Amino acid sequence: MDTGSDVIWIKCLQSSNVFNPAESSSCSYYSCDSLSCNDLGASGNTCGGRDFREPCYYIGEYVDGSTTRGTISHDKFAFEGSERELVDVGHLDFGCSYYSSWEFVGNQTNSMISDGEGGFVFDSGTTYTMLRSEAYDVFVTALHKAIRLLQRRDPMEWFEKCFEGSFQDLDSAGPDVTFFFYGVQVMLTKQTTYIEVEQVLWCLAIIRSNEKLSTFGNIQQRNYFVGYDVEQGVVSFAPVDCATF
Repeated sequence: MDTGSDVIWIKCLQSSNVFNPAESSSCSYYSCDSLSCNDLGASGNTCGGRDFREPCYYIGEYVDGSTTRGTISHDKFAFEGSERELVDVGHLDFGCSYYSSWEFVGNQTNSMISDGEGGFVFDSGTTYTMLRSEAYDVFVTALHKAIRLLQRRDPMEWFEKCFEGSFQDLDSAGPDVTFFFYGVQVMLTKQTTYIEVEQVLWCLAIIRSNEKLSTFGNIQQRNYFVGYDVEQGVVSFAPVDCATF
């Protein structure tokens, strides 16, 4: 479930473990002259210069290099309700993907909610929080001074700041990290601040971003109810122990 993407999409191939649109009597694709296709914008579809009657192909590109492509389609949808009943929601538009790269570490597309303009994007589809370089440098410098543990490079060279030791060592040595937004504070636990990349090597699960906006990822949203009021442009956080559900 991704709060940062414009298109709901599923794999559409003629095999047993994915959706085959040819077997659905209610499924059809949109053409290039449809409103649903136009809503994607020129950068989100491949209709430029093509016959308006041809299928509309969407393009999804993510900051980690992952991509997805396919036709914009519509079909009947139903979801399981709280009593395990099927809830019919009628027809929905969705991307019928004929190609997707498998390494979906995160994403960042257009329809996101941000905290002001010097600002943050809250995206459940991005794995790690991504801070603008000027904020990231200040942050990791403060961590370096506060945590008296041996530092070692990440063997995958994905994370910039890693510490050697047990989780108990990190838990006692590492300071608490709190994000301050307009009207709300989001305190991270050590489990949502660091990730164990190999035995006794813990890396900061917050990475550098070269984008203008920073992104608050889903690891840092764990054990929070996150509410989105799109009309008011407000994001709310309420602490919760998800293990109790």
